[in-house]
Amino acid sequence: TITNLLDLEGNQLDTSFRVTFFQAPKPSKGDIIISEIMADPTPPAGLPEVEYIEIWNVRNTPFDLSNLVVTDGSSSAEIINEEIGANQHIIVCKTGDGSALNIYGKVLELSDFPTLNNSGDQLQLLLNGNILDEVSYTNTWYDDPTKGNGGYALELIDTGNTCPTHYNWKASQAAIGGTPAMPNSSFGTVLDSLAPKVA
Repeated sequence: TITNLLDLEGNQLDTSFRVTFFQAPKPSKGDIIISEIMADPTPPAGLPEVEYIEIWNVRNTPFDLSNLVVTDGSSSAEIINEEIGANQHIIVCKTGDGSALNIYGKVLELSDFPTLNNSGDQLQLLLNGNILDEVSYTNTWYDDPTKGNGGYALELIDTGNTCPTHYNWKASQAAIGGTPAMPNSSFGTVLDSLAPKVA
């Protein structure tokens, strides 16, 4: 309720209105996924020469990311007091690299962000010790010797495919080498249209 609010001319405002408080829930397995990995940004194809991963909220509701951990097994970084919007993509990188990436969308800098190995790594999103998503990539997933030499991100093809293998990932088709905080250039590619059969 607001009473006795005056403007410069002395006009008075007395009013009331309803405010609804919404607290975003915590995500569960499959709600937040790793959808893009820039492990080898050198030499650059067009994007800034920094490592990042992209996380994607695949649901139509926002989530509280507080205490979410990004890890490669050898180093871990915890997210503090952060929210991801419905269907939003967020770029996650090391502290200091965000200024180069924020022109593409929302960026989250983490001081202990893991170093992404060019040859391959096992990345996990953990919440209270539970795995929300994980990707064990290798440099063979690019399927392109030029793009595998650097400057191109690996992109998730199909979020509905629960088989986390190289068949569901490929080198970005974007001219600049990736699509940080944007829908993946490879999204929706048909992975397998043949029905299984007994040999």
